[in-house]
Amino acid sequence: SLLANQFDETSVASLLQLKKTRPALTTLCGFKRDQTRAGFMGWGLTPLDARLLASEISELTSLLEINLDGFALPIKQLTGELPVETLDLSRKGLGVASALVIASLIGSNETFTSLRLYGNKIGDEGAAAICDALQAHPKAQLASFDVSHNSIGPQGARSVAAMAAAAARSLTECNVCYNDIDREAAVLLARIGTERGIMLFGIRHDQTQASLSAKELGPEDAILVASDVLVTSSLLSLDLHANQLGSYGASALARAMAADCS
Repeated sequence: SLLANQFDETSVASLLQLKKTRPALTTLCGFKRDQTRAGFMGWGLTPLDARLLASEISELTSLLEINLDGFALPIKQLTGELPVETLDLSRKGLGVASALVIASLIGSNETFTSLRLYGNKIGDEGAAAICDALQAHPKAQLASFDVSHNSIGPQGARSVAAMAAAAARSLTECNVCYNDIDREAAVLLARIGTERGIMLFGIRHDQTQASLSAKELGPEDAILVASDVLVTSSLLSLDLHANQLGSYGASALARAMAADCS
C-alpha cells in the first residue's frame, strides 16, 4: 500500500499512469484478491489518497464496503448493483475523502431517486466531486438531493448550482441550508431554484407551515428561503423571528411574498 504518504497531484497522476502500463501491478492501496471489506479509519487519508482508492474500488468486484471515516460505505448500493431508491448517508461523519469515493461510485447508478448527505463534513471539494458526478451522468429519476449542514462554502455552492441547472426536471428538492454560502452563490442558487421549481432550504413542496425561528439565519439564508416561497404554492405560515436577516434579507423575502400574492 502507498496510501497516507502525502503525495501531491503530480505524484498521484504518475502512480495511476504506472499502474495502467504495468498489468502485473494489481494494487497501489494494499487490496487483496477477493477482499470484501476495507477499513482505513484513522489513516488520515487525503483527497488524493481517495483518488487512488477510487481507481481500484470499481475493479475489485468482491468489495462490499469501505470505511474511511468511521462509517462503512455500502459499495453495491452506491453503484446500483443492489438497487435502492434512497441513498441515506446522513450524519455518518463523512469527510472529503469519503465524498470523493462516493462520487466515483454513483456515476453509473440509475436507480436512486434521493441522495441524502445531511450533517457530514464534505466541504467544497466533496460537494464539487459529487455534483460533478451527478452532472456528468444526469439521473433521470433524481428527485431529492440534501447536502445541508456540510461546511460547504461559495465554491461548493456553485457546484451544487451547476448540477441543479443541468439536472433532469425530476429534481424538486436540493437542500443546501446551514452551510457557509455567500450572497453571490445564494443569488445564483435562488435564480436556478426559482426557474426550475427546486426547493433549496429544506421546505417541502406540500408543506403548509415552516418554523425557522432562532436559527441564526443571515441574509444569504433569507435569499434561499425567499426562493422557496416563490416556488411553493402550499406554504401558508412562515416563522422567521429571532434571526439576523438584516435589511437585504428582509427585502428578498418581501419581494417574494409580494410576487406570491400577486
